Amino acid sequence: MNWPWPFDIAFLGAGGNDPRIDTLSVDSGETRRLLELPPMHSAYAIDIDEDGMLAAGTKAGLVYIVSSTGRQKTDEPVPIRQLAQGAPVLSVCWANKSILAVSDTARRCLIWNTNREAPPRPLDTKGETICSLLKLAGLLAGLSSGGKLLFWEPWQGRLVRTIDVPLPPAVSALVHMVYWPVENALACPSRIGHLTLFGLEKEDLRDLEAHEGGFYAISVWGERLLTVGIEDGRMKVWEAGSDRPALEFKVAEGVISAAAFNDQRAKVLLVEAQGRANFYTAEEDKLRLIGPIAGEDYRTAVVPASERIQALYAQRREEEVRRTVSEIRGGIGRVPDDVIDRLHSRLTDLGYKQVSLALRAERAAQSGNIVGALRFCSSLMQILPQDNAKVSASMERYASLLEKAWHMPEADTVCKHILDIDPNYRFVVEASNLSEMAKLVREADYVIKPDLPIEQVIESATVIRKRFAGRYVINSLGPESCGRVRISPEAIEEKYERVRRESEALNLPVAIAEQIWWLSREGHDRTQFVTLGDGASNSMRGLQFALQVSCGELDTVVTPVVLFDWRHVSPDESVEEGNERASCALRRIGDKALSNAYLAAVHGALRLALRRLVSEKRPQRGIQ
Repeated sequence: MNWPWPFDIAFLGAGGNDPRIDTLSVDSGETRRLLELPPMHSAYAIDIDEDGMLAAGTKAGLVYIVSSTGRQKTDEPVPIRQLAQGAPVLSVCWANKSILAVSDTARRCLIWNTNREAPPRPLDTKGETICSLLKLAGLLAGLSSGGKLLFWEPWQGRLVRTIDVPLPPAVSALVHMVYWPVENALACPSRIGHLTLFGLEKEDLRDLEAHEGGFYAISVWGERLLTVGIEDGRMKVWEAGSDRPALEFKVAEGVISAAAFNDQRAKVLLVEAQGRANFYTAEEDKLRLIGPIAGEDYRTAVVPASERIQALYAQRREEEVRRTVSEIRGGIGRVPDDVIDRLHSRLTDLGYKQVSLALRAERAAQSGNIVGALRFCSSLMQILPQDNAKVSASMERYASLLEKAWHMPEADTVCKHILDIDPNYRFVVEASNLSEMAKLVREADYVIKPDLPIEQVIESATVIRKRFAGRYVINSLGPESCGRVRISPEAIEEKYERVRRESEALNLPVAIAEQIWWLSREGHDRTQFVTLGDGASNSMRGLQFALQVSCGELDTVVTPVVLFDWRHVSPDESVEEGNERASCALRRIGDKALSNAYLAAVHGALRLALRRLVSEKRPQRGIQ
């Protein structure tokens, strides 16, 4: 069943000359009359079940049940039902959705089945007056005015056990007991201002000196416990495991009831014996009075169970998140970008920044913006728990983007981490091939033939806080046959060096024959090269010319390759500075007016060396 009330609601029971049940909006401070009661029907006991069904017990011995279908959307009377308890009611408690426990001054505790027109069943109270009832897991707990804790199985009506505790304060109608989750304990006031804690696991009692004089007001406030003295005018906030309050504030004297709102609002409602109610908020360990609540003769204040409200808030957030995600996916390409950005901001405000980042990464990847996708996914990784197997799929998507941007070692590291937290994870990416290429990048000389612009590889390195380094193919010219002549890379190196010495005025780079791993999307192969200079020593910083040499049994095929050689990085530079310097060098190489002269000179010398070699091997044939 849907929750029928606003999430920011509190219920106030009133008596005096105007008995009633009021509702209070926490956010607006507005009060509304929910239920008007007859004279002498002061309401001291209120409880709300998990579906919003409200039960209110009165001094005249009647219990009013307000149907959870009675919403505050119209001025029509809400549906109500009356139960005749027969004596002034001290406490009401929903044991489940239809079973209501009610205690009274006649020392009775009756179990009403609100789904049936049947007499109530009495519980064994051992002759005690039960001043406060509380629902626990599978049990019903009751605190008696005689200093007893009684536990029943409400459906069978069986008394399970009885435990002696300190006597509560004298006015039974004002005594309330609460469950403190972080302590797993029942908490209630006792005589002379002491606080009683009963641990449910070990069944141990703790008796703390809480206030000078008596106190009745008690409420759970988040993970803390709140108590307010009726005589000392002090509100104290207790933390689990401590015998002394963590915080203490001055409030009005005579407070008899407290209701704390266990969400992020940090607000508390206090009811005084004179019938006034005041609203406070805690801000940076200071209590600030917001103002009095309109209305008189209040006796008690109640808010729905914190876990229920938190669940409702979570449900509402999830519904809004689903709507927002749908709007984002449906609006891309159809509505202005600023509208989409506002929807993403809404997701972040709702506490779902990770969903926003995942959607942005997904959209960027779909549009081919690998750098943008990696930027969003990298931010996502920073906020996801790294030791939770549930995020393995998100980690794999991150690894896939790293692999697409040619950051093989980083992608391999992510995949290995996935296996650490989830050994049975089944990858979509080819993790074994990725691991092989990552090892080559870490340990061997390699050239990468990227399938995205080198500028984006550099930019993506900056995104992941990595120094860009390595050799990348800028351009690969067409392969050329040596005319059925077999020539080794070493012979090419030697012949080029002779040509270079003959052309000292051209200041040509030195040639070196070497074997290099060629990495591409097609795979990885060990390839023979003749490289001319390097990116650090050549006159054009970062530019390197190379000849890929493929020797067959009867022929040699050579392929001229232009490389961006950025293997020599400075450890003294920041990642941003070093990568920006690489980008500037790449842009300078892209200026053909600067690079073409150098490339033409090197290529010309290399072709001359090849022609001479071919002529020596087969004088009648050569390279034209």
